[in-house]
Amino acid sequence: MRLPLRAEALAATMAIVLATLFVGFPNPPREADATAASPTTTDPVLTELGNRDALSIGDASGPFVVGLTILPPKPGSAEIRVQVLGVDAGDGLRDAHLKGSSGSASVDVSVDGVCGLGCFTGSAWFATAGDWRLEVNIDSNRGPISIAESVPLPAPDGSAALARALRAEEALKSALMTERLSGSVGGPTYDTTFKFQAPDKAEFTLKDSTTILAGEQRFQRTGSGTWDTSTFPPPGFSWPTGYYREFWGAAAAPRQLGTETVAGEPTQVIAFLRPDVPAWFRIWVVESDGLVRREDMRAEGHIMDHTYSDLNGRIVVTPPT
Repeated sequence: MRLPLRAEALAATMAIVLATLFVGFPNPPREADATAASPTTTDPVLTELGNRDALSIGDASGPFVVGLTILPPKPGSAEIRVQVLGVDAGDGLRDAHLKGSSGSASVDVSVDGVCGLGCFTGSAWFATAGDWRLEVNIDSNRGPISIAESVPLPAPDGSAALARALRAEEALKSALMTERLSGSVGGPTYDTTFKFQAPDKAEFTLKDSTTILAGEQRFQRTGSGTWDTSTFPPPGFSWPTGYYREFWGAAAAPRQLGTETVAGEPTQVIAFLRPDVPAWFRIWVVESDGLVRREDMRAEGHIMDHTYSDLNGRIVVTPPT
């Protein structure tokens, strides 16, 4: 019974943040060899990050998602929090370690304070400002856990940049979104393309099942079969109004990580956390227009990457009559 229970708990959790997207969407895969179904204890510090000077980033390692939080994200003394999601009681997590470097400066510390199941705390001294390459390594009974990240210290506040991106997204008329979704690193992957048309339509096909959302109606069919019609939960589906705020509106600790080129366009990378899930997000925002070209999310059982294209293109979603 462990896998169905895991799937139900995961679906309930993700509904908080992804209600508009995952209604009618299949539960992502969960590793078949996962052991006892004991839930992860979330670090209570994460819920306080909206009021603290912090950087929180996350990535996946095998069946786990690892969040690294630095308070404050600047040179000097800092509190370190490491939160591992997807932990079972028999995993025996131990020997959490943080190491990193920036030029000739380095940090190498044990994060050996325990703040719950899969939760570790410690402190570090960052000797200089600059771009730091950081690694978190943890031993477990399911093998080593590790993530590596590059972050600037100090990490500039990203609140204004995130707000600009939200405004730009909510002015869109249409878009294509390609999603790559997996439950664990190396596990089965689902690739799906979504079509969005303002103000309230979306269409996507997964395997041989097609779903169309149109305001308060949802249409689904398998292959070329007949359409089944049902009611979308109130107040109905909408895009882009409300859609992106469902993802990003309750963000905590938004920080700018630097710039990267995506599809030939210079973008600003913004990282933030949804403590209520928890889920770590990263978005790539085009500097010229504020629109998002790429989005990554890391949460328990959800390793999700989005790429956006054909923004304001000639995309039409036509519900069946």
